[in-house]
Amino acid sequence: IIGSIAMTFVFISWFVQIKNAPRTAKYYFALYATIVCWFTIIILKITTKIFSQDFFDISFKVFLGIQALILTLAIVSRMKSKITETFDQSLLKLDNLVEAKTHEIENKNKEIFSINDELYIVNEQIKKQNTELQQKSYLLTESLNYSKHIQEALLPNTTVIAKFDKPIFVLYKPKEILSDDI
Repeated sequence: IIGSIAMTFVFISWFVQIKNAPRTAKYYFALYATIVCWFTIIILKITTKIFSQDFFDISFKVFLGIQALILTLAIVSRMKSKITETFDQSLLKLDNLVEAKTHEIENKNKEIFSINDELYIVNEQIKKQNTELQQKSYLLTESLNYSKHIQEALLPNTTVIAKFDKPIFVLYKPKEILSDDI
């Protein structure tokens, strides 16, 4: 009888060492095994007079303590697994959120780079047009200056005007470079 109880405890300790089994299942199995051991002792006490009342009382307290300890460990293990599960779910949600935001930022960066490339092309076109306008403005100004020299060449000298008996005057006031009428 004591050998079967000892074998039950050996089996319990072996089962608790299994790495792949969930910890809560191990605790519940150990709790079940201690209850079986206790019932074995009760049955032996009733059917045979092997155990004294003191041994029965002490074993009851020991088994009750072991059961309380195993039950507490099972509850703590279950709470820990729930907390871990909740934490893992929250972590997964955060990972998904980070991945979504990263994807969104990458898309925005692509948009920004695309707009930047377009702006670079437009800027180069503006620079080219500005250069062309500066060249045309220079040519136009040179043409106007040449026309001004022609206008001034057509005006009579003051010595020629002084030879006339009648009072004559020439009004020449160009607005900027050229005058409209002579």
